Amino acid sequence: MTTRAIIIFPHGGLKNKVQSGIFWKLFDCCTKTTLNPPVVVVNMETKQKGKAAIFYNDIIVNNRQLDLVEIWAVDTCQRWLTGWGYVLDNYPDTERLVLLPGDTEQIGGLSIKHILNKLETIEDKLGEIFELGKTGDVNILLQEIAIYLESEEINQLIKFMGNVNQFIDKLQQFLDLGSYYNHDIPDIILGDYITGLEFSAKDLIDRYGTFPLLANWFPTITRHINQIQEIDEWERNGVKKPRSEFLNIKRETLQELLAYKPFAYEQTLNILIRSWDFKSNIWKYKIAKFTLGILQDDNSFRKYRECLDQIERTERMLRVLWKEINEPKNLEDYQRFVDSYEQLDVRSTAIREAATIVLRSLLQIN
Repeated sequence: MTTRAIIIFPHGGLKNKVQSGIFWKLFDCCTKTTLNPPVVVVNMETKQKGKAAIFYNDIIVNNRQLDLVEIWAVDTCQRWLTGWGYVLDNYPDTERLVLLPGDTEQIGGLSIKHILNKLETIEDKLGEIFELGKTGDVNILLQEIAIYLESEEINQLIKFMGNVNQFIDKLQQFLDLGSYYNHDIPDIILGDYITGLEFSAKDLIDRYGTFPLLANWFPTITRHINQIQEIDEWERNGVKKPRSEFLNIKRETLQELLAYKPFAYEQTLNILIRSWDFKSNIWKYKIAKFTLGILQDDNSFRKYRECLDQIERTERMLRVLWKEINEPKNLEDYQRFVDSYEQLDVRSTAIREAATIVLRSLLQIN
């Protein structure tokens, strides 16, 4: 079974050699597992601002073979649509498409910021360790780094490296799920994860925004999202991150879903809602989740606006979808449609306003 990976290059670029090294480790994992070089989608705004300079330099220096797709995009999900469309148009033999975010800072990178800030030598050596083809003797490189660090920092660094390798191993399994013929493989597999922080931005958005809003507009779907099972451990139910950017999806399923109105944001939620059969009250497709591990997130005050933006976008998308799905077919049903929408709208506004108050408190905005 032919699988192709699509990596969405981070809008903020690769900020240092460590992030670059992990990115190429992710890239090589995709190539090795799928036997095809991944498609990398880059926003032209990122390139023009010079935030992708390290990436483009690595392509030339290391003669990287990849499908590079450059696009002007207003949001991440627009880049998803471009990546999906590129594969569907150019590789008709592809049977499964795997979408992956390229923001490698989330793979434990936030925990070692203070170490990287110490000395450029540390960043250079650590980048060498992670970049395939420049690894050399890892122990010697670690010894060279260790002379600049305290013992606790060395332990943090070793733990960080272990976390990265563990996450990449999980990603390899995620990529491999559709690479063999098995009629039981789900049509859609969500890459789920946790943040490891009680008040991370991602957790706050989902806890006080995504799930309450989803339960307001689509209560039945919300209950069934909380029952989606782990692909390899069927007793573990419930998706923790319904907005996940990790998706492993069957080609035919994706083509059917793309026939509906796409969104430039919150595309995963759109996919889940459109995968529901509103007449039979069951999933149209077989859906499962696969837990990848821990992705770190920032819980600083700077995330306050980002959290609000995400929640407002989610609410806007849910409103539009509800109206499209519930649009009455005749005039007699229109009053009931209006009454239902107004009731849901009032509750939705209350949920968003409550989320704003909670976020302000938890992110310590005085």
